Amino acid sequence: MLSLNLEQRASLAAFAAAFPFEEVLLGRILEEEFGEVVVDRWPEPRAAMLSGVETAFLVGDASVEDAPALVQAAVANGTTLMLHPAADWEALLIQSFGPDRVRKADWTALDGSSMSLDEVLALKTTLPAECTCRRMTAEDARRLVAEDAIVIGPWWSSPEDFFARGFGYVVEGEDGGLLASIHTARIRGKRMRVFIQTQRDARRKGLAMAMTAHFIEFCRLNGGYRSWWNAINPDAIALAQSLGFSTVGTFQTWHVRGTRARPPRPR
Repeated sequence: MLSLNLEQRASLAAFAAAFPFEEVLLGRILEEEFGEVVVDRWPEPRAAMLSGVETAFLVGDASVEDAPALVQAAVANGTTLMLHPAADWEALLIQSFGPDRVRKADWTALDGSSMSLDEVLALKTTLPAECTCRRMTAEDARRLVAEDAIVIGPWWSSPEDFFARGFGYVVEGEDGGLLASIHTARIRGKRMRVFIQTQRDARRKGLAMAMTAHFIEFCRLNGGYRSWWNAINPDAIALAQSLGFSTVGTFQTWHVRGTRARPPRPR
C-alpha cells in the first residue's frame, strides 16, 4: 500500500464522487493537509482508503490483494466507515472481524434550508421564556468539551481552533446551565456540516428549533451558507423538514465493535 501526498490526492476525485453526501469532508481530505489517503498502487489505483479522522472511506475494487490491509487501515483510522461498492467491502469487513462485530446504520440526508428570514425569525419564539439562545464562546466550547456534552474534535483541533474558524450557538437555562448547542462540524467554502446536541432532560421543549433558527439566520446574513443534515431517527428528520430541509437520499455507515474508542455520544 502507498500513502498519497497532497499533490497525488487530486487524482482520486472520481473515487470521492461515490459518496455524494460527504463532499465537505472529502473535499478537505483531497484538497488540504487533512486526514490520510492510502491506495493499493500508484499510479492508477484500483482501491483506496480515505480517512478524515472520525470517518474512513473504502472505495474501489474490494478484491485486490491489498484490500484486507485497506480494511484494517480504515478501522484503525475511523470510528465510522463508509463503503463503495457497499456489498463487496461489507463482506470483507465481516470476513476480517466477524459478523457479530460489524453493524450497519441507515441515515437520511437532507439538504439546505429554503426558509425566508421572516420564517426563521418566527421560529425563535419557540424558545421557552426561561431560556436564552446566544453565540457560542470559546469558554462555552471548553466547558461543553469538559462535560462530554459536545464533540468539537476531531473536526477542530481544539476549542480555540473551533472558535477561530467555526461558530455555533448555545441555549442557556435560567440556572446558567447549557442545555443545547449547535456548531459547525466542518466548513468548506460556502458549504458546511453542523452538529446539534441537546441534553436528554431538555428535549421536546423547542430548544433545537429556536437554536437552529438563530444559526440559519446568522448563515443567511453572512454569506448564505447551505448545509447537509444527516439524520438517523424520525424526530431528527421531522425537525430538519420543519426547518425547510428537503430529503435528498439515504446512505449507510458501518462500525466495527471493539476496535477503537468512539467519541462521546451527544446527550
